[in-house]
Amino acid sequence: DVMIAADETLGELDARGLPKLSMTLDSCARLGLNVAFDKPLWRCGDYVFYHALAASDARRFWLIEYDVAINFADPLDFLRMIDARAREDFLCCCLEVAEKDWFWRKCVQRRFPVAYHAVFPLVRLSAEAARRLLARRRVETERLRLEHGDPDDWPNDEGFVASAAHEFGLPMADFNAYGAFYTRETFAP
Repeated sequence: DVMIAADETLGELDARGLPKLSMTLDSCARLGLNVAFDKPLWRCGDYVFYHALAASDARRFWLIEYDVAINFADPLDFLRMIDARAREDFLCCCLEVAEKDWFWRKCVQRRFPVAYHAVFPLVRLSAEAARRLLARRRVETERLRLEHGDPDDWPNDEGFVASAAHEFGLPMADFNAYGAFYTRETFAP
């Protein structure tokens, strides 16, 4: 099933008849997610997965941003191949321990002993991983509220998901573990 994940914080998006997963600040708040900072749906692409959990009983989800081009004659061939071979709960590009100069590192290190980094425009996540990540986001939202923390001190999707998945011991991998699909010249932050 394919859906347009629509950031509708500024109003309704015309999905031109395609199924739509509508996300607003209210829908995020109903899920128990922090939205008290600038552009939460841009900064936290993982919020898409939590909305998808509420809308679907799928075992896994793909997030493919609108500006990603899968360079296969039939892009579904890549998705099908990964789904057939990969058993990890979290798959992405550029998965690595965060470098010292990464912008989000300090924010992520406040919550996780090891800060990981990923690139989020193309991600596959299992429903079980999404459930666990949602629970952790809710805990962090409540902690921020109780400690009267700075809402801007909120990890982005790339740091949060990769670091939490590592901490949980969830199997995770870079897509390049299954072939030479990209380089830093063809797909990079």
